[in-house]
Amino acid sequence: MSDTSILIRLRRVTTEDGYVFVPLTDAVLDPDPENPTMRKINSKKAMEVAIKESRRQPVVWEQDGDVIVEPHPIQKMPGTTKSIM
Repeated sequence: MSDTSILIRLRRVTTEDGYVFVPLTDAVLDPDPENPTMRKINSKKAMEVAIKESRRQPVVWEQDGDVIVEPHPIQKMPGTTKSIM
């Protein structure tokens, strides 16, 4: 067995999920074209507000699934920005 080794940079990715309250305001509601007296939730706008709210509200994050460990796509020496591969 050799005493020589190489240094490999790895990346560990953890997926977490959490829940936030999104206020039902004009920011997420659109007019309902089928019923002018009603409003509909715009899912895209609601998701954008949810992301913003996740930075303002306290969120309880829980791990969702397994941790993924893989080779980092950019191999470089610690403390440098120059790629070694």
